[in-house]
Amino acid sequence: MKTRNIGLLAIQLRSLHSRIGMSPRLSGDNVARGLIGDKPVGRSAELGLLSLSYVPSQGAWSADASLNYFGRRPANAANTGYTSGNSTLAFGLRYAFKLGAIPEFLRCYWCYRLLRRSMQRLLPC
Repeated sequence: MKTRNIGLLAIQLRSLHSRIGMSPRLSGDNVARGLIGDKPVGRSAELGLLSLSYVPSQGAWSADASLNYFGRRPANAANTGYTSGNSTLAFGLRYAFKLGAIPEFLRCYWCYRLLRRSMQRLLPC
């Protein structure tokens, strides 16, 4: 299952939200013999994104924010352990300029990992 929406909330504010559901599976002799599980290590079956971007019509500054979700993932080849899902919250500022005739930009970026048990706590990514 895959959903995606790109919207223009206002002339200067854009949004993107997406949810992807996958079923990645392994096959072959090692899976058939039970040596490894049928799910790839480190691959999440669920992904989500919510992004907002503010781009003024004039001026060199712009800003954005995003919320990303990654579902639980197999932690070992036997698929006997899983990591918990996690979410990250990110903020960014951009300054656009020209270096001679070449358009360039500087970007500052802050990212935090949201803890599932206590959504009030933030950890740097």
